[in-house]
Amino acid sequence: MGIPIQTPLSLTLGECAVLKAIAHHDLTHHEQQALRAFNDAPWLLHHGLHTLVVDRVGAINPALATELKPHIALNVANAALQSVALADLLAEINKRELSPPIVFKGSAFMHSLYDKPWLRPKTDHDVLIPESAREDYHRMLIENGFEAALINHGPLLSYQSSYFKPLTPACTLHVDLHWRISNRQQLRDLIDYPTIFNASERQTIQAANQASVAMHVPDPATALTLASVHLAGHHRGDERLLWLFDIWQLLETLSDAASERLIQQCAMLQVSGLVLEYANLSAYYFGELSNKALTAELSQLAQGKEATQRLLTRPHTRTRLFIWDLKALPSLKTKAQFVHQTVFPPTEYLKHEFKTSSWWLAQWRRLIRRMY
Repeated sequence: MGIPIQTPLSLTLGECAVLKAIAHHDLTHHEQQALRAFNDAPWLLHHGLHTLVVDRVGAINPALATELKPHIALNVANAALQSVALADLLAEINKRELSPPIVFKGSAFMHSLYDKPWLRPKTDHDVLIPESAREDYHRMLIENGFEAALINHGPLLSYQSSYFKPLTPACTLHVDLHWRISNRQQLRDLIDYPTIFNASERQTIQAANQASVAMHVPDPATALTLASVHLAGHHRGDERLLWLFDIWQLLETLSDAASERLIQQCAMLQVSGLVLEYANLSAYYFGELSNKALTAELSQLAQGKEATQRLLTRPHTRTRLFIWDLKALPSLKTKAQFVHQTVFPPTEYLKHEFKTSSWWLAQWRRLIRRMY
């Protein structure tokens, strides 16, 4: 099976210069001029790159600096508040002796890949737990002032629960509890909690009382696999460049041992094509990768038949994702349950999701959305 490589975004010279500067590459004279003239704050905010531009680019357009200033101030303040709140939450988990959570994706990257946590904007904190610990975690979060978000909890539709807790009028702590790595049926069981936990590493963050709190995060190879699986399963074609910058940095900082583990993991899980796709995309935007041997091995592995590579094809319509999920389920019984849960979600969820008090209108809007 070949590797479907998506068409990258068409970038202006100024956007190219921004990405090169963020990745610490030397700029040509024309790129330097384009960078000084660059003034597209909405583009930076959409892709989550505004903090990096202010921190890493020496001379930016004064008008751009002025427009980004309040966003940066808010990001710095919120990152500090959320980091402390997350540490306090982890301390409470330890106190109750719950199964240790694995903090992953942006919540882990903001402390491992970036000099300062506020450089890595994020909206929620992703935590992987054993499925058996769901009720204990739910009780703990509710008792600590969190509210549960209203989402479709069909057992075959969602393997996560979302909670939120306002910290200030301008800052809310969002926590997503996962008991599978993906809601995609084809990806959900690729790698489980015990496997990730046994290879996990520890980072420390500070709680409100200044005490250091340890948190488990995936090892670099697994972090890269999870980041690629997440994008392929949920964001094919609408990736924010910040997510690809995470992947680029992970690839550029992998040790030889971590690279070897990544190759073994990709071969075992049959995800070489997914990881290679996002390695190639990250290199397109942020510069050639230095570990040529790694990408060559991934390319060779990806020539085999990997069922997961169908997730690299486009478009990622809701209908196609539904069909792929349905095909991945193991029995007629689970397929029937999946169809029923999809067609008949809870009424309250449906009305909330489509912002109407009418069940019929909500179903009609839902049908239209699934066509695209």
